[in-house]
Amino acid sequence: MRRLLVPLACAVLLTGCGNERTDVPGLTEVARPVGSQPVEFERAGVAFLAPVNWLVQDRDAPAVFTIQSGGAFVTGFAYRREEDLPAGDAELADAERRLIAEVEDRDPGFDLRSSRTREVDGAPAVELRGTQTIANRRLETRSVHVFKGDVEYVFEALAEAEAFELASGVVLRKLLGSADLSGRLQRERRERED
Repeated sequence: MRRLLVPLACAVLLTGCGNERTDVPGLTEVARPVGSQPVEFERAGVAFLAPVNWLVQDRDAPAVFTIQSGGAFVTGFAYRREEDLPAGDAELADAERRLIAEVEDRDPGFDLRSSRTREVDGAPAVELRGTQTIANRRLETRSVHVFKGDVEYVFEALAEAEAFELASGVVLRKLLGSADLSGRLQRERRERED
């Protein structure tokens, strides 16, 4: 009797298949951000709010995290700096010019649309906006470089044009508005053992 039930169950399930087509969501489909969840990466001295329906992933240094939905990403990096962080408007403007030159040297295909200085969590910052090509996809880009303590934090939104407002104007904006940055990196285990 049991042998008859398995094929019968399969036949019943298959009768529903093929009559109507159900669309499977695309891998690059981006969800509208919903809600807020506190996220903290203690090793990098970073805490902020992220949407509850976007995937938050821990990354290896110098990357800290990626927040993703489909083909839209917000990524954070934390770089230990040996040189002094910019202090005052003149030094911050200087840092902005150097950063633009570095980006143009590193990626000649990057099209800079705008740059400005700003403040994030009470610290001076430089924001760049533009477009770049990654894996044959033209992506809108917004990166914010925050100088605090002995760290340069970089928060970057990347997405194709139709999803960029969600990544940049919603997710990255909320992250920057809620950011709590210590300006200190924890030493890697190997460094502590030396």
